[in-house]
Amino acid sequence: MKEINLDDLSEWFENKTKKQIEPIKKEAQKKISKCESIFNELRVACHTLEEQPPTSSDELITKSAKRFSEKLVKSLDDFEFPEKITYEKVDNFKDRLANLLRTIAQYANRWVSKLGRDKSYLQIIRNINYLLRDIQNLFRKLNTFLEKKYRRVMNIENIEELIEKLEELIQNAKDIKVFESEIENELKENELELNKIKEKIQTLEKNDIINQINLLDNELEKINGKIRNLIGPIRKSLKKFLKLIDDGDYNPRPDSVSFISLYINDPINTFLSENNEFLHLKSIFLDLLDAINTNKLKLKTSSEKKIKIKIKNIEKRDLKSLKLRFDQLYDKKQSILSNPDYKRKLEELAEILEKKEIITRENEEIKLKFDKNNEDYNRALTKLGDYKSKIENSVLEITNTQIKLLL
Repeated sequence: MKEINLDDLSEWFENKTKKQIEPIKKEAQKKISKCESIFNELRVACHTLEEQPPTSSDELITKSAKRFSEKLVKSLDDFEFPEKITYEKVDNFKDRLANLLRTIAQYANRWVSKLGRDKSYLQIIRNINYLLRDIQNLFRKLNTFLEKKYRRVMNIENIEELIEKLEELIQNAKDIKVFESEIENELKENELELNKIKEKIQTLEKNDIINQINLLDNELEKINGKIRNLIGPIRKSLKKFLKLIDDGDYNPRPDSVSFISLYINDPINTFLSENNEFLHLKSIFLDLLDAINTNKLKLKTSSEKKIKIKIKNIEKRDLKSLKLRFDQLYDKKQSILSNPDYKRKLEELAEILEKKEIITRENEEIKLKFDKNNEDYNRALTKLGDYKSKIENSVLEITNTQIKLLL
């Protein structure tokens, strides 16, 4: 087994297959060069046709000669010859040559028949026809050459292309690794920045003013919870009571009717909007108990007892102190919120939190890039193994030499 570095493989393989492939490539180039030569002769013939003075005074014949010549020369000029000789490029050249011949045939059908009326054009037209027949013959020979000769050595070119792809793939894998390093560095920088931001947030949150606001918010939320727990147990009964009123089956006190719906939908703010005597809430309780006692609410005995107990429990609570405590805390919070120092600290905190959010989003995007990069790298490694095996097997088949490709 022969060990070969990838850097040396292309040259080694070229030397091994030179005797097989070079004569074929030279023959292909010779046929293409012959075609170029015929094209040049055609251009000369077309210019001669365009400049040839007619014997006839028929303007249509003169215009036909000019139009045919221009169209044919343009088609020849637009036609591209392969810069590199490979089976694929020569085969493509052959197909395009067939298309060109069909296009020229269409031009001939349209204009050449008119030129036959003028004897001065006959010899030039014959010359153009000879040259076109030469191209047709060349096309047939090229087609036979590709099928019977070039196709046999096509595998050599396939391996050469595979070697190029393998080299590109290795370079891509290296580039992916470089990009991975860049991503990791970007992520580290962001993490450092994020840690600094977190420290700043912690420092600001420990600030006396902000700390006071946080403590006040916690106390206010506790009171809100107590209010919810007060009204929550009778909320279902209030809904049933409100339906009874809406259906016209009960006439409540005027000062309670509008507050029943408010206590159902927004118990906290409704409770806090009461005066210190809680007249509206007390009126609701009186009406609710009356509806229960007169059996208008039509509750089970067990349910009636439970609601009455819940109402008694609420009435026993010091509602005034609860409301007063909330108002005191709320006023204190509003006083701090209007403090310029607090506003400044709050703006600073908001700015830092926004920056934290931006960097957090960036990190998520970077991690997605990192994952995709790893996927690309793993795919590249899989392809590397596939290409390496194909090259080693194909080289053995063509050169009868078993190689071990060193990447």
